[in-house]
Amino acid sequence: MKPYLDIIRPLNCIMAGIGALAGCVIAGVPGFSYLVLVKVLLAFTVVFLITGAGNTLNDYYDAEIDKTNHPDRPIPSKRIKQKNAIVFAAGLFISGIIISCFLNTGAFLIAVIATLLLVSYEKKLKNRGFTGNVVISILVAFVFIFGGASLSGNVTGITTMKIFLNEMKIVFVLAGMAFLANLGREVIKDIEDVEGDTDRVTLPMKIGVKNAGLVVSGAIILSVIISPIPYFLREFGSIYLGIIGLADAIFIYSIILLDKPGIASKIIKTGMAVSLIGFIVGGIL
Repeated sequence: MKPYLDIIRPLNCIMAGIGALAGCVIAGVPGFSYLVLVKVLLAFTVVFLITGAGNTLNDYYDAEIDKTNHPDRPIPSKRIKQKNAIVFAAGLFISGIIISCFLNTGAFLIAVIATLLLVSYEKKLKNRGFTGNVVISILVAFVFIFGGASLSGNVTGITTMKIFLNEMKIVFVLAGMAFLANLGREVIKDIEDVEGDTDRVTLPMKIGVKNAGLVVSGAIILSVIISPIPYFLREFGSIYLGIIGLADAIFIYSIILLDKPGIASKIIKTGMAVSLIGFIVGGIL
């Protein structure tokens, strides 16, 4: 049992599930009821399962590399057979998709698309540099969108679509910030590894480290620009603005430290965490 728990990286799954819960809070919980509680728990479970499936799939495709880089992982340490890992991943994906059916059509479609993106990433896109960076960043944004969408009704026409977009507008801002900040962080990690990457063509390899740094700066600055939107829409108050201002300062600081990519990557991660706290506080107050 423990090897299968190890291969999904449960802490990673829990953090992703918390992201979905944040999406629920930010979209606005429509009054407490047992139905809402069940939906929130189902949303957490779906994200947990699909994230676990993605992590398992990652170990399946990286089995040979991990013999050298991570020999203690379940597959290279022979605690799990490689063929059993792929079956386990498929089971987690299918379980997550089936559970999403009990939420609504939008949540189901997001779960299916996320599954297809994860499989495509591990099979082909991981080694395609910037394309892989974009896919991973979309998946990070999807966590929040999925959480918010889980509490919405089925979108069956123009009227319900307008309601859905209105309910989700702040979640989309968070998702946009998450996408941009994570994209910057992924490119920074490629800048850090530019000399060691031999099995894939990354953005810094294609356009140079300096130009890749400009892409990072552009993504981070765009994230900062859209961050005050919830305040300007009068959805969130001054407390949100104060917290998000701190997050923006952290993001800007990461740009200053681009010549130290390892540190800059960690600072962006900190900025993302502070941003999430700001959105959760804004959604609650």
